[in-house]
Amino acid sequence: MMVWRVPSSSQRIHNLGLSSHSNRTAWRVASENWWQKKQIQKYSSRSYLIGKAHPPTSLSCYLYNVQAISVLQYVAQFTDPPEDILAIEQVALHRVLHFATNALPKSGYLNLALLGGPSVRSVYATMRAAMFAASDRFKISWQLWLSQLERTAAEHSTCNEVAQHKLSPSFWDTLPIAASLQVASAGWPEDRVLEGAVLETRHELQDLANSSRCSPASKAKSPTQRVAYKHIFSKL
Repeated sequence: MMVWRVPSSSQRIHNLGLSSHSNRTAWRVASENWWQKKQIQKYSSRSYLIGKAHPPTSLSCYLYNVQAISVLQYVAQFTDPPEDILAIEQVALHRVLHFATNALPKSGYLNLALLGGPSVRSVYATMRAAMFAASDRFKISWQLWLSQLERTAAEHSTCNEVAQHKLSPSFWDTLPIAASLQVASAGWPEDRVLEGAVLETRHELQDLANSSRCSPASKAKSPTQRVAYKHIFSKL
């Protein structure tokens, strides 16, 4: 069990008027950036160990997909990828595949399968697909959290924060989870590439849902994350 330490500025959280439960939740959200950094370090470490073992290329890519990228998916459900994630991913791919530095652009590594090579998953597409799937799975929950944040912000935020339509204090490391999931559910409207991918994802999921209703025997688990990954990856 992880214990979250309360920083010296805890009084400001108290002044926001949140309940004790929400207070703990608030500090957990504010600490997500730290937790994400630990997961990124774990991802980089596993990539290094896979490369250091020098297994065959196909096995290296399999281990990378299963043991390295997988550690990012839990945190990626609730926080945006760091700005330098593409550079971190390229370093990891160099380690795993033992290519010369900058021998290929990142898209080249991710599309080796088109030339008969091993299949490598995209970290960015994986993280975005995980968040989109979470926004769909936990929609009722984050909508309730969002309404609480909006009421609290309206009553207790500073004038500057209200003017900027912020739902959290400026000293939080990341956006509140509910706000991040709301943006993901909307398809990241400020990013045209992701917005188009999410639109295609919703269309395919709707088609799958319609076909399932036509065939009651089909009760497969919702493939939201898999479908989202496919369309987001195709836009990169």
